[in-house]
Amino acid sequence: MTLHRGMAVRRGMARSALLIAVGGCAVGPDYAPPERELRSEWGTPLGDRLSQQATEADLAIWWESLGDAQLSALVERAFEQNLDLQTAASRVREARFLHAVATGSLGPDIDAAGSFNRSRRSSNSFQGFIAGDRDLWSLGFDATWEIDVFGRVRRGAEAADAQLGASIESARDALVSLVAEIARNYVELRGAQRRIQIAGQNVEAWSNTLALTESRFRAGLTTELDVAQARVDLASARARIPPLVVTRTGIESRLAVLLGAEPGQLFELAPALAEDAPVPVPPATVAIGMPADLLRRRPDIRLAERDAAAACARVGVEEAELYPQFTLSGSLGVESENFDNLIDSDSRRYAFGPDFRWNLFASGRIRNAVHAAEERHLQALLAWQSTVLTALEETRNAVAAFVQQQAERSAIVEGERAARQAVELARTLYVQGVSDFQSVLQAQRSLFALQDQLALSETALTTDLIALYKALGGGWSAAAGDPESAPAGG
Repeated sequence: MTLHRGMAVRRGMARSALLIAVGGCAVGPDYAPPERELRSEWGTPLGDRLSQQATEADLAIWWESLGDAQLSALVERAFEQNLDLQTAASRVREARFLHAVATGSLGPDIDAAGSFNRSRRSSNSFQGFIAGDRDLWSLGFDATWEIDVFGRVRRGAEAADAQLGASIESARDALVSLVAEIARNYVELRGAQRRIQIAGQNVEAWSNTLALTESRFRAGLTTELDVAQARVDLASARARIPPLVVTRTGIESRLAVLLGAEPGQLFELAPALAEDAPVPVPPATVAIGMPADLLRRRPDIRLAERDAAAACARVGVEEAELYPQFTLSGSLGVESENFDNLIDSDSRRYAFGPDFRWNLFASGRIRNAVHAAEERHLQALLAWQSTVLTALEETRNAVAAFVQQQAERSAIVEGERAARQAVELARTLYVQGVSDFQSVLQAQRSLFALQDQLALSETALTTDLIALYKALGGGWSAAAGDPESAPAGG
């Protein structure tokens, strides 16, 4: 009776262990993605060129909306050659391998081993009766499998999965930044070229003015003071060109590095960039979407969410250390002193059985590790909230900058048109002797200043649009797959 009762108890324990192994719970909190209600408006006037109607396609390849073939070619080349993007793709592949390592821990580890050993015991030892040479051949398999009763391994796999997602979002964030950086530097290059053109025209205009004053001075129609003032302004106009050339050179070098080339090699990669071209003009209507779209568009927000998921899973990993760990282990093989009968049935050997480990005297350390993991999870959630607010701030500021830059440019265009008329009128009156040379000086200075300011404003308008697209998280597409294989949007 006692024997049967003991066998029944053991069978019941075995069934319980099997049920725990198959359907065991995973300790630690189950992850719930953070949420935040966002307003439907950006909180600043959108003007007449921004629309809240946008699709993923509008933002995925936004640079195409500028209609500049050279810019599009630079972006495509950067996708292939930029070193930072290649590094980000490598990190994604690394995270994918680490994820495979973590998920592989869910299954058993099986090792194959074989050995040959020759030994001899001393005839003078206590066991000298077995003295002599002895061979031992061994071949077999060893296996271990942690029964994930409390979910330590599963939570680790969850953390690795979330970390893989974070690496992908980090690569997408690098892609967004790269596209914006390429576009901004390209636009600034065209702006620098335009400013150098204007400075050259300025020099030519002041040269003509100097010739006019010298001619009038020789004719006795004006004083030498007018000649001296014209020479001052001509020298000042010439002095503006070298700093602009330095600025243009720096932009060229930066573009080359972004393309994975040495500074100075830009025109070897893209010869057309050496020729002057206008600054790309923003489209008539720009679709920017709704504030809530940032939660799914911005890679840094998606990255922060994946970091929070990984931190949550690691709480379970730490908490599982409070509970015992169960392992099944076994070995199967053959062993013989003679190689000839190594695979005979009499040479078989095996061993198997369960074991467990339970750290009973470190609960304080483990519980503190759990609390630390909980705090890291809280920090990750707070970081997500902060990232959302930063995204809203950047986008709202970018919207305001773009709208106000349009107003500034319109005012400068109107002023530049009036300045041209003023120069023509001042020169005519000066030649006729109706007004003095100061009117000509003032009119020409105003015109050239407004022309340079207009070039800066046109550059700023397009770069503000680029900053807006970057703030919106434009430059990648979920339909394009992982950055490691398809960095381009679309």
